[in-house]
This record gives sequence, structure tokens and C-alpha cells, in this order.
Amino acid sequence: MAKPRILALFPSYHSSDYRGSVGGGEISNRILMEGLVNRGWAVDVLTMNHDKNGSFHGVEVISPEINRNGMLAKIRSYQDYKQVCQDYSKKNKSDLVLCATSAFYLARKIANQHKVKLGLFVRAYENFSMFLDKKQRLKNIIKSVYSDSNYVGENKLADFFIYNSLFMKDKLSPFAYAASAHVIYPPLNIIKKNKKVGKIRKVHMVGMSYDKGFSTFSELSQYFPEIDFVAFGKSSKYSKATRLGSNLYYGGWCSVDELFNPADVFLVPSTWEEPFGRVAIEALSNGCIVVVSNKGGLPETVDNNVQLIVDSDSAVAWKDKLHDIIDNAEYYSFLCREMSGLVEKYSVERQLDKLESIVKENVISHG
Repeated sequence: MAKPRILALFPSYHSSDYRGSVGGGEISNRILMEGLVNRGWAVDVLTMNHDKNGSFHGVEVISPEINRNGMLAKIRSYQDYKQVCQDYSKKNKSDLVLCATSAFYLARKIANQHKVKLGLFVRAYENFSMFLDKKQRLKNIIKSVYSDSNYVGENKLADFFIYNSLFMKDKLSPFAYAASAHVIYPPLNIIKKNKKVGKIRKVHMVGMSYDKGFSTFSELSQYFPEIDFVAFGKSSKYSKATRLGSNLYYGGWCSVDELFNPADVFLVPSTWEEPFGRVAIEALSNGCIVVVSNKGGLPETVDNNVQLIVDSDSAVAWKDKLHDIIDNAEYYSFLCREMSGLVEKYSVERQLDKLESIVKENVISHG
């Protein structure tokens, strides 16, 4: 008997061999699809951006051969991708279709053709027009020149939605109408480190933008000149190891060990509503003292513990919290070590259990 076949449409899908920068959503997709294969499912992925076609860890990756840049080239690339999807749909029969919001239009079309259900992964607001500002709306208008409309609305339903946090589910479910809703957190390979912090010497964060809270981070560095503050992530403005102030540094794109091992405190001071906060969970599992802002899904990452949540709009509150951590480092270290026991719920196996259960409920077998 043939394995049940899942078709997934994702904008980008790179193999684990790829050494370039990859977003957290794409990492989650790869881990989940490879996990389903390991559990006996057949998985095909149709994508526009990839490092290579072929089978990787059992996942069959299918994509146009050429990635193009520029507006006219993007139009051609999308047409190439549509052709790949049409060819696949004619030659194959899927038992379930999964997709990211940016592939919603094509995925809905294929699901209708195959007479199967469609599940939509929602990890951002980008295709829910009621949450977009003018800049984002303009970006989507420009994008619509070379691709189909992927707005999620009343007349274009998925059969079920998979959100990446309870916050996203609560915020967006009212606009998903009758579709069923589930939460699958970003799956993490949990390796807990029993690091004990006794003195605060280094404070780390990820991101250099206002949305990520870098201005707050920079301001804190001035209040605490005896502590090194290091911001990591991609930047076109600075090279790695750039000194931005007397005790403020840019650490560049780095390994997990570089990000977490030297850090005594890890801050996530975002000023926008983060859908979740994968980096906070990773910092907890690596033994850091973690403090997040009160925005979006970030409080979920610290189990809504008010001692580890700060009002993102209050520089005074951040300064007071860091003062308290410096004065009571051992207590906060113990608190976060205890909190690290809760990160098991984000493990790959737990998230795969939930996804497989959802898949089994919705798969329509063609034999």
C-alpha cells in the first residue's frame, strides 16, 4: 500500500546542507517535513527558492531550476513556479496539501483539483490585510504585480490553520472564519545546559532594528558601562566585531554557541508584536537569564512569568529590571534554570506528535 502523500508549498526550502542565512519559519518547515518522512509519510515540497532539487532526508524538493532577481525576472520566476505546480498537479495525486501564506493561492487551487484538504501555516501577519500598515500594503501591491493574491479572507478559506503561538491563534482566528485552528510551536532540538550565572558580565540580543528593540539595548549599555552589550544578526551597515560604543558591540551573524555560551543575560526587547520568540526559548535552554518584552507571543516563551517580562515602551522599566538582575543574579539564574524545564514542550518530538495528529485527522487517501 502506498504511503499517504503530503504536498507542501513553501516560498523557500533549503536543505540542511545549505550554509547561507535561513529564517526561523523555513527551519521549522524543514524539521517538520523531515520528521513526517521519518514517521512514514511521503512528502513533496514545491518551492521557488532552494539550494538544489532532489530528495533530502526523504523529502522530495521540486522547484524551477533558475532563481531570478529584478521585477521582470520575478514575474518570469513566478510563472515558472506556477508551471511547476501545474505539472505536478497533473502527474501526481496528493492526500493533503500544506502551505505557507505566501503560497496560499496556488495551494488552494491544487487542493481543489485533488479534492483534498488544505492546511495553512500562519507565522506572520503578511497576508491578513487588516493588520498591515501603509508600507506593508504598498509592498504587497508591488508583489501582486508578479504573483497572485494570497490574502486570507472569507472567500478563500483553508480547511485548517496552524499557528505558531497561542497569541497568533487568538489574534487571527476571528478572521479565519469557520476553519479549525491549531498551534504548533517552532520545533527545537532541546539541549539543556545547566549554566549558573553569578555575576553579570555580558548581555546579548539578536537584531539591529528599532522593531527588535535595539535602541533600548543601546540605551541600556550607557546605563551599565561595566557590562558588555553585544547585538547579533544580519547587518549591511556593520562588519562583525564592530565597536558601536564604549561597551556596545555588533557581533555579526554567528553560531549558536557564540550567541548563547558567553551570555549571562539574553534580552528580547522587541517593540512590535512578535508572532513568537524562538530565540528566547533557545536562550533559556542554553542557561541564560532571559527577559522579554510584553509584545506579541514573547510572554509565552517565558511561561508568562511577570518577573521575566518588561513593558517594551518603558526604558525605565528595562533599566530597573537589569539593575534587579545584577543585584540578584543567582536568583534569576535559578528562576530561568527552573523555567528551562518547561522548554520540553517545544521539542521536535512534541511538535511532530501534534502535527501528525492533525494530518491524520485531515488526510484523504487516494490509495
